[in-house]
Amino acid sequence: MKKLLILTGTLAILSLASCKKDYVCECTTTSNGQTSAPDQTTLVGVSKGTARANCLSTESSYVIAGTTYKYTNNCNLK
Repeated sequence: MKKLLILTGTLAILSLASCKKDYVCECTTTSNGQTSAPDQTTLVGVSKGTARANCLSTESSYVIAGTTYKYTNNCNLK
């Protein structure tokens, strides 16, 4: 019974541990209607939660001499 309890506890701990591996974050940038080719970044040896937290889409705009420029960075985890 003691061996079964130890084995069950060990398996439970291993199943709760986060799996760290490599993830690819692919981003496409759009600036004033012009879209760039996708850019890929490899996140090495991280958990999926960390990869999601570091693969973020952003959007910003700025005004120069009365003209508004919009910049969008659309990222997806692969």
